[in-house]
Amino acid sequence: MAMTRDEWRNYICCVLTVREELVRENRPLVQDLVNHIQAAGSWLDATPANRAPRPPRSHPAASSSTRIRTSSNS
Repeated sequence: MAMTRDEWRNYICCVLTVREELVRENRPLVQDLVNHIQAAGSWLDATPANRAPRPPRSHPAASSSTRIRTSSNS
């Protein structure tokens, strides 16, 4: 089996789709997004420890004291 990342240096496995209108109207924002995605990929590739599975963490928003109340859950 051949993997794209084995043939394509600095390959990012995900695809980012951006509307052409957004690129025209806010190119710096789109470039910033691309830069951050590339930086995340580089960080992951930097060392195996960066790719090690981590135990799940509780998110503060999931606790009952900080949950946003809506009409359906109040």
